[in-house]
Amino acid sequence: IKENKDPALPQNSPIRFTVSTQNPAKTPDVTDNYWKVQHKRGNIIRSSHVSQSWRINPQLRFVDVLLVGSKLAAGAVSEMLVKFTTVSKADTMKLQALFPTQFNFGKAIVISAYVIDRQQSEGNTIVVNRLNMAAGDPIELRINSVR
Repeated sequence: IKENKDPALPQNSPIRFTVSTQNPAKTPDVTDNYWKVQHKRGNIIRSSHVSQSWRINPQLRFVDVLLVGSKLAAGAVSEMLVKFTTVSKADTMKLQALFPTQFNFGKAIVISAYVIDRQQSEGNTIVVNRLNMAAGDPIELRINSVR
């Protein structure tokens, strides 16, 4: 960009730059999740545009999934312990066993304070509701009757 020339940048020329940033722990409210760009000369706005930002998918920290039952053989019915720390508030956990492919949560049981969503849980996927997790909470969820 040649500031001392008029125009400083030829019309329809792209401007490319990099911004170093850190995502927030959760997606901002829809009214706050935008990027605003202004082209100014002095205090005069020559042009501007607003663009919607991306959705933040919070990460889990310190994740560990352990087979803890007394029966550890392939095909045996056993118990799992799922441990993680939340980054933001949540009530639902979805766990999908990718390998071995024979994992089955069809008859899984969790403590009565939690509820398995039987509509969304199938085969190697389990969805557990009513976990009431606050940001930063370390969670330990025992899942019984896993095959």
